[in-house]
Amino acid sequence: MNNPSNIHGSDKMLPTVKTKWGFIDRKGNIVIEPVFDYTYPFSEGFAGVLMNGQWGFVRSDGTWLLYPAFDEICDFSEGMARFRLIMDEKKVSYAGHTVEPVFYRDAMTGIIDATGKIVFQTSGIDMGYRFSEGVNWLRDQQRKYGFIDHFGHYVIKPDFDDAKLFSDGLAGVRIDSEWKYIDRAGTQAFQLIFEQVTPFQDGLAWVRLRAKSGYIDKTGNMIIYSRLYYGDFSEGKCSFERNGQWGYMDRSGREIVAPQYAYAGSFSEGMACVKINGLYGFIDANGNRIIPPVYAYAEKFSSGLAPVLTVGDKPDRAGYINTGGEWVVPPSFSWVQRFTEDLAAVEVAL
Repeated sequence: MNNPSNIHGSDKMLPTVKTKWGFIDRKGNIVIEPVFDYTYPFSEGFAGVLMNGQWGFVRSDGTWLLYPAFDEICDFSEGMARFRLIMDEKKVSYAGHTVEPVFYRDAMTGIIDATGKIVFQTSGIDMGYRFSEGVNWLRDQQRKYGFIDHFGHYVIKPDFDDAKLFSDGLAGVRIDSEWKYIDRAGTQAFQLIFEQVTPFQDGLAWVRLRAKSGYIDKTGNMIIYSRLYYGDFSEGKCSFERNGQWGYMDRSGREIVAPQYAYAGSFSEGMACVKINGLYGFIDANGNRIIPPVYAYAEKFSSGLAPVLTVGDKPDRAGYINTGGEWVVPPSFSWVQRFTEDLAAVEVAL
C-alpha cells in the first residue's frame, strides 16, 4: 500500500481523520512512535519521513540521520539519496552545510551519503530517483541527459534527450524521438531503435515498436511481440491484458494463467495479488487460488507477509497476513505499507 512514486514530495492527501505514521516490527509492536505526517519504507537502514511539510531521514532505531529540511527526497540506494530543496535568496544552512543562494522557486538538487553529508549539489538540474549499478542519470541546465557517479562526476556525457536507469548493464536513452540501449561505455548495445523503452528486469525489457509492444533480451532479440498490454516480469512471469481482463504468461510468451482478473500484480514469493469481483486475493504460479478474494485492497508478499485492507467502513482495518491467509498483525491500523528490512510503516488514527 505504498505510493507508486519513488520520489517523495509533500503531496499526500491528508485524511479526514487525524492520523500519524510510525513503524512496527513483524510482530506488530510499535518500534518507532507514530509522530510523522507520512513515511516511506526503510531502504539501506534509513526511511524518509515527513513532518510539517519537510522531509528528513530516520534510522531503524528511530534516531535522526537528518532532521526534516528537504522539499523532496528519494530512498537510499548504493549508500546515496537524492534530495531537492526549494530556496529563497538567503543562504540556508542545514546538516552543517551552507547552500549558496539561488533564485526563488529554483531548486537545489543534490546527493547525500549515509552519514548525512552532502557530496554533490547544484541548481537547475534533475536526476533519477536512485543509483543503479554505480550511476544515475542527470539532466543538466540545457535539459540534456548523461550519467554521473556517486560524486556527481560524469561517466557518460550529457548527449541525450531522455534516459532511463541502468539495469543488467544497459540503459535506455533517447535522441529526438528514437530510443536505444547503451552500455556503461556509452556505446549502443544493438542496432534496434524503439519508440519507448524500460529498464531490464529479469533479463528482459519492455519496448514499443511500430504500434506493437513486447519484450527483448539483452542482445536485442524480440522474445514477445504483440499488441497486448503487459506488466513487469517477476519470478519468470508477467501479467498481460486481453479484452479488459488480465492473466499471466511465461518468458516465452506462453499463456500460463488465462485472462480473468481486473488486476494482476507481480509475483513475489511464489504468489501474486489479483482482483476479481471487486475484491483482492492471491494465486500461485499455476493460477490456483491460495487466499480467496475477500480484501478491499492488498499488495504483494515481502518477507512472508502481505499488507491487506479488510472490507468495511471502520477506520482501523489494515493489517498483515501470512502466506496461509492467517492474520499475523491483526487489522488495527488506518493504512499500512509493505515490510522492508523487517519494519513496516503504519498509519495510526489518533
